[in-house]
Amino acid sequence: MKLTVIVVATVLLACMATGMAVAQKVSADPVLSELDSLALRADNLSDSVESQLVDMNVAAGAGENNATGVPESDPGALRMMAERGKNNADTYEAQLSEIEKGLRDVQSRYDPEQYGHGDATAIESRMSYLENRIGHIRNMINDVRAAADRIGRAT
Repeated sequence: MKLTVIVVATVLLACMATGMAVAQKVSADPVLSELDSLALRADNLSDSVESQLVDMNVAAGAGENNATGVPESDPGALRMMAERGKNNADTYEAQLSEIEKGLRDVQSRYDPEQYGHGDATAIESRMSYLENRIGHIRNMINDVRAAADRIGRAT
């Protein structure tokens, strides 16, 4: 009889401990919201950089075709465009660094043990998306700089 009571009490304590551990899981909503905000900023930045890159690539080929509307005989306008591209690339890089810092802050606070499996997977997926997006944007920024250099050398 005493053994049965001890076994039942042990099982109940184990169930309570497991239930308490599950109950102590943290809501992923604030982290997911922060990651979504960073992703939106990254997407907006990507749109700006991509638009700049298209303009710069068109201007880099302005000597071959006049699609930019800049007269081929106006190297001053092309130099100004190259300078503006370099300045914008610096601005884009600063914005990207802020997004990257935000991601690193989230990663440093992230502890998968605090979340349920589904929430942890969602958080990790968004962090991975942001890391890839940051790399893609950084490549586009480098392409803007390269196009600005091409324009500068052509004028």
